[in-house]
Order: sequence, then structure tokens, then C-alpha cells
Amino acid sequence: QWGRDTMIALPGLTLETGKPAICREILLAWCNRLKDGLLPELIPWSPDAEIPYRSPDPSLWMFWTVQKYLAQTGDLDGIQGTIFNTLGSILRDIIDGKAPHIQVQKDGLLWVGDSHATYSWMDAVIDGVPVTPRHGLLVEQNALWHNALNFYRELCERLHADPPANISLLADQTGPALVKRFWCENTRALADSVDEKGVHDVIRPNMIFAVSLPYSPLTRDQKRSVIEVVVRDLVTPYGIRSLAPREPGYIGEYSGNPAKRDLSYHNGTVWPWLLGHFVEAYLSISNEPEAARERLRYELAPLFNRHLREGGVGLVSEIFNGNPPHKCKGCFAQAWSVAEVLRAWNLLNQRTT
Repeated sequence: QWGRDTMIALPGLTLETGKPAICREILLAWCNRLKDGLLPELIPWSPDAEIPYRSPDPSLWMFWTVQKYLAQTGDLDGIQGTIFNTLGSILRDIIDGKAPHIQVQKDGLLWVGDSHATYSWMDAVIDGVPVTPRHGLLVEQNALWHNALNFYRELCERLHADPPANISLLADQTGPALVKRFWCENTRALADSVDEKGVHDVIRPNMIFAVSLPYSPLTRDQKRSVIEVVVRDLVTPYGIRSLAPREPGYIGEYSGNPAKRDLSYHNGTVWPWLLGHFVEAYLSISNEPEAARERLRYELAPLFNRHLREGGVGLVSEIFNGNPPHKCKGCFAQAWSVAEVLRAWNLLNQRTT
């Protein structure tokens, strides 16, 4: 049971299928696993195995899952108590420096880890060395952090509680700081990470979340520019590439021995789970939502109409090759792939009046 995958998959698998009670039940179960501001990266099958706590992703994604739960149900009473208290504990422990590998910088942004380990969903490792080294300021984690701070402040207000002053300050501080540290005029997009070596403006999909999350620090023009870059370099009929083909290190086929597959895993391979947030971001900047929906339904027709009859029938594969014809690879049924493709489908088939 992966913490990050669980939080990302929950809205699609439960809320989009009319099962909000199950969503809340699972959220409550994970609240019991909180330790020093972090939810587990993984709950091993063996009860004797050590539970890893390293990345802030699972904790920060929980805020988004709760946002989706509230947006569908309006169930403030169901959030008040354990879930609300857990969200507060996450923020307090991270701010107080209790969460391992994580530091809140002077500008309010999150600095994570060092170059010797992985701290994000791009976590492939060969012989102990990260394949896609990402540490320091990561764009998706700081977009999630900004969203979490602002949502918690909103929750406090809705529950008639005074939001802590330090959380309110960070909520105001992180948006401008994120734009200042990550915005790149040369690419008209967001950098993927910032570390001791400088700004890494490689084109990857992690910037999508700075557009798609409910609290975005970007202007409408910046959002549009980010999505234009994503459409140009990363979008395929089956999902979103993990690296632009024109970038050094791009590998368009997931094949070979385990080491070769790990090299391509986050360096060009297509991930369907990213579609939910891409579709949400794309529609949010459109002046003509119905035309935008029709355009994306056409572009993604191979996934919706063909792939669901291949591999695991009615299911969605973990990954696809980055190069055409984008053959499906990895496991034939992946929870967050199914969840976020379902969410994308529902977003594209809503009608506005």
C-alpha cells in the first residue's frame, strides 16, 4: 500500500464512483499512520518490516484528497475531528522541523533531502543511485505545500477556528516565493527543481500541479503558458510523458533488463495517472470549455476507446512507451491510472449550461 498512490487514487476510485463513505474511512485509517508530519511512503505486507517515512508527498496529497471529498459531499462534520487534526499536525510538524529530510526555507518553500536518495514519485534507483536525481526545491511538492497551507486556513475559517498565525503567514508567502524561484522566462514554464547547483529547467510534467491544484500561485497567463508547453512536449494519446523528447536523457521505449527499464521509467515513459490533473488544468484555462472538452476527447480517444479493450479489459496500464505507437507497458492494471483516467473522463464528459 503506497501512501502517495493511495491519496492520488482515492478521489477517482471512491468519489467518482459514488462511494464517499469509503473515501473517508480510508482517510481515517491513514490518519493513524502519521509520524512526525509524514504519512508512510509504503505500508509493507509483512508486519515485521520497517515502515518508511521519507517523502512529504503522501501527507501533502492528503490535503488534496480531503479537498475533493469536501467539494463533492460538503461533509464538514466528517472532516472535523480526526482528519482536521491530522492535517494540522502535518503542517505543524513540518514547520517545526520534526519531519525528517524536510526544511522550511526562509521564503516558506520546502527543501527536501539530498542527492543520495529519492524523495518524489520519480523514485527509480539503480545500484543505490537515483536515476532521476531530484532534491532541494521540487516544483510539485511546493505546489502541494502552497495548496495545503491555504486549504488548511480555509478549513479553519469554515470550522470557525482561528488559523495559526504562522500557517497564515506561510500561506501568503509561498505563492510569490514559488513563482520567484521556479518561473523560467526562457522556457515560459516552471523549473522542475532548484538545488545547490542551480535551477533545473528541464521539461517534465511536475509543473502541471501548480496549475491544477485548487490553490494555484500562477497568473492566468502563466498557467496558459505552462499548459502550452505541456501540450507541445509531453501530451500523448495515452497520458503524459515524464520527460520531453527534446531533452537530454530522453528514452522513448521502456524495455530491456531491469536497469534499462529503470533508466526510462521517469525519463520519457508515459504515465496515464497524470491525465486527471492535466485535464483539470487544461479546462481551467479555457475560454471555451465545451470546445476544449471536445478537443481532448478526440486527442485521448485511443486511450478511452481502444486501450480499455486491451491488456486488462476495462482497466488502465501503469505506463506506455514515450515514442509512438505508445505500446502499453508495466502492470496491466494500476490503481492511480484507473482512478485518474476515470476522473479525466468524467471531467471531459461534464456539460456546462
